[in-house]
Amino acid sequence: MDHYGRSQGLSGTYIRSLFEDREGIVWAATNNGIDSLRDPNVTTFSVVEGLGADGAAGILAARDGTVWVANAVSLDHIGNGIVSSIHTGRGLPGSQVSSMLEDHAGNLWLGVDDAFYVLIE
Repeated sequence: MDHYGRSQGLSGTYIRSLFEDREGIVWAATNNGIDSLRDPNVTTFSVVEGLGADGAAGILAARDGTVWVANAVSLDHIGNGIVSSIHTGRGLPGSQVSSMLEDHAGNLWLGVDDAFYVLIE
């Protein structure tokens, strides 16, 4: 059994969620950022790389290769290694993204605070 922890490059002390994208990369949302695990390397994304907050609440890898990250102050997306954000008060219609889903048409459904929204592609 392989082990990935802080000494192997994991950004946090605990993992909130895991997701495998279509390329077989495992993404871990931790209390200090997100990590992509491509055997055997760990790549970390945190506020240093542009995330809105380190404590990622959830992660989704879309069919187009974009990785979406939910956290308490923004909805972040990573494409081609570049982090962009939609922040609370600047395009994000609430404060906490709690859930994400990509539907069959490529639309991104978001649970934000006490409502849900759709980003249409």
